[in-house]
Amino acid sequence: MTLRGGEWKTLPALPVARGEHVSVTAAGKIYVIGGRVGETPNAAHYKDHRDTSRVDVFDPNTQTWSRGTDAPTARNSAASAVIGDKIYVVGGRQYLEQPNGDAANVNVASLEVFNTKTGLWSRKAPMPKAAGGIAATALDGRLYVFGGEQWTPTKEVFASGWVYDPSADAWESLPDMKTPRHGAAAGGIAGRIFVFGGATETGAGDVAVNEVLAVQP
Repeated sequence: MTLRGGEWKTLPALPVARGEHVSVTAAGKIYVIGGRVGETPNAAHYKDHRDTSRVDVFDPNTQTWSRGTDAPTARNSAASAVIGDKIYVVGGRQYLEQPNGDAANVNVASLEVFNTKTGLWSRKAPMPKAAGGIAATALDGRLYVFGGEQWTPTKEVFASGWVYDPSADAWESLPDMKTPRHGAAAGGIAGRIFVFGGATETGAGDVAVNEVLAVQP
């Protein structure tokens, strides 16, 4: 079916302006989780923002926002996917002051799961390697995570792939992507994982690469 004549409409704005957050659809609602929010009236610079664990929930039927249960970890540039009635939030980074007094984005490896039926968060086994700016998707009841970058202690872009099995609360490594990148997007369908676009340099280097991984049953 081809949709024509669509029209964008303005709906109630986010309760708090933010960026570098994640959003997913679960249980008929849209969850906006984490990211960075302004700490000053103008918040003109990156340092004027802080990482947040805030969760806001949008109900498309009533077109209203409600406050969700805060996530355990405040972070930006994480990734998220839904498996069943649970929301998985993984990786990302935190803007933290370093021993020399400067601030830097430090990667986190934590995996946290929100149960939409109970309204509770739980912590699960962390990623084997902390990474921010990752791509994630779910397929056949498992969580897949790819790529990412780090800013400190060295600047790197990753080609790594990982799969998480909720039934075992365990991670396994996957073959590296052909192209290391961060800021990409991923999707899974019919036994295959696709990873689109991204950037090949820390903070830069956009590419149009599209790579696919056939998943073994």
